Amino acid sequence: MINDKIKKLYRFLKDNKFSEETAFLRKIAEEYTVVSGDTLSEIAQRHGVKVSEIQSANSMGNSTRIYLGQDLTIPAPENSTEIVAATLLGEVGTTNPSAMPAIMAVIKNRAEVRGLSEYEIVSEKKQFSYWNGKNPSGVLEGPLGRKHRLWEKAMDIASGNISLPDIGGSTHYYSKSINPPFWAKGNCWQKLYEDDSHVFGKDTSGRYGSCQPG
Repeated sequence: MINDKIKKLYRFLKDNKFSEETAFLRKIAEEYTVVSGDTLSEIAQRHGVKVSEIQSANSMGNSTRIYLGQDLTIPAPENSTEIVAATLLGEVGTTNPSAMPAIMAVIKNRAEVRGLSEYEIVSEKKQFSYWNGKNPSGVLEGPLGRKHRLWEKAMDIASGNISLPDIGGSTHYYSKSINPPFWAKGNCWQKLYEDDSHVFGKDTSGRYGSCQPG
């Protein structure tokens, strides 16, 4: 099993916002531990990666044999940048394409604060509502994927080829067309920036969504 001391160190670094050090330990601390009934193909599908990518990351050669309690490093998929680009298109690309750089800035800021990659941020549950109930592979082949007229622009933004606006370190945003969500109403929400259609800010509690009205 993964060393508990490494896990504890990882949590300490993450909680105290040591981003570079957290990123270094991330793969060690967040490896997947094989449980009864697992197969390599099921693990790969569950994490959105290829079997060959897991095999390569764990020096397995062509073997698909795994055992109970085994710790496997799960790499980011080869199409991780595409998934970030699809997030931009899904969140604002069809309604307000000019806002995509600002949303990318939110993703980047949130990744830095939490010591995660941009791919991990957009893939994590309850981070970006666009992905609720969606499969990345299906999205990439759909109308908000590689065939979208703004796909190349979204890829340029996700790849870091386009300068991002200064949004004051914001890690969250919401549309002005809706009432502020619960996490933007509490006593630990700090508004930092706004444009024509969105309000940007951060949860100063560090709990990401746990703000209470007050």
